[in-house]
Amino acid sequence: MTPAEPAFPLPGAGDTVVLVVPPTMVVEYRMLLHASRAYSDHLHYLRLARWLERRGARVHLVDCPLDPDAVISFRGSRRAGPHTVEPLDLGCGYQGLSRESLRRRLESIESVRQVWISSQFTFDREPIHETVRVVRQACPDALLLLGGVYPTLCPEDALSTGVDHIHRGLLLAVEDVSTARVDWRSLVMLGRGCPNRCSFCSSRHTENIRHHIRAPDDILADIEAEEARGAGVVLLYHANLFARSLLGDALVVLSGLADRDVSPILYNGLEPRTVTPRVAEILYRAGVPDVTIPLQTLSREIAKDWSRREGLRDWRRAIDTLLEAGFSADQISTDVIVGHPDQSFEEAVRTACWVWSQGVTPLLNPYAATPRTPDALRHGDRFASMGLEEQHYLL
Repeated sequence: MTPAEPAFPLPGAGDTVVLVVPPTMVVEYRMLLHASRAYSDHLHYLRLARWLERRGARVHLVDCPLDPDAVISFRGSRRAGPHTVEPLDLGCGYQGLSRESLRRRLESIESVRQVWISSQFTFDREPIHETVRVVRQACPDALLLLGGVYPTLCPEDALSTGVDHIHRGLLLAVEDVSTARVDWRSLVMLGRGCPNRCSFCSSRHTENIRHHIRAPDDILADIEAEEARGAGVVLLYHANLFARSLLGDALVVLSGLADRDVSPILYNGLEPRTVTPRVAEILYRAGVPDVTIPLQTLSREIAKDWSRREGLRDWRRAIDTLLEAGFSADQISTDVIVGHPDQSFEEAVRTACWVWSQGVTPLLNPYAATPRTPDALRHGDRFASMGLEEQHYLL
């Protein structure tokens, strides 16, 4: 499936466009565990803003979660479940600009023609709906557009927000903007798409584009330009850079980083079977500071249901290969899924403890029921009575 072209009127030269990132739903203090993700997302919003500016629009970016005036506003308690043996009531709130602060910010901008609202998580349904209401009040004559993960996976519910248009999947034209930067941090797009069909992942819908990598020479030129502009850290974005079909070009890019005075951060981990001695050596010479090798679960039966192909031998071989290349144990981590309907509590703990016993840092990855994934269809009865916001990964 290729990305759909927008079915709404794009802004023209001189039009004022406001790009709004709604507050995100948080569960007590534990939401801060994933705060770093917000900064990488912010760089993608800057790409979108830059593309709009190329069209001649005057763009105002309001990133509510990262705004200097952002607060955490308590919104009551929610029952944690459905897999908790003894359900708990946990305090929930929104991280971002308050309704009043957002309204004042929008009203201070003159002659707004369009407001683009970008969504990241389906469990942010409530703050997204609230944001639309505030935007309607502050900019009653503006065209409202909603894009991102939420309308892509839940289009009917997204239309109920009252926006004028929704956009599903990637906005293809924006892919021509390959970089973004904040101070000393830069984002460089390496490509899009993923060939895997993991049962818990929705990337085949959200990145509805063929699996590809950009020309290595173009990527290296972007990295060189970002370094010249003062970037010390470069986030290399790709949903699955180290799939076998892209590995050759990926290694060309990483080899070209060996003599660069930048720290390359890999957005995602490496599939265990792709970690050969040559791959590990190139990663080490490129200065990659840490590497994640996914495992998710020790149970091969569960892994098969999740469409995960690698086994424990593949994982252990990958870890040993990285260590032999010069990486230290504290530079290597492994993500472990916690709270999946297929898992018992004991299995999740056993996996995390076993990873730790191997000298590798386990990264606990709380499971969230993501609409339109094979898991959501297979376990739909467990979540049928739950609202999207109740499917937050910490609930």
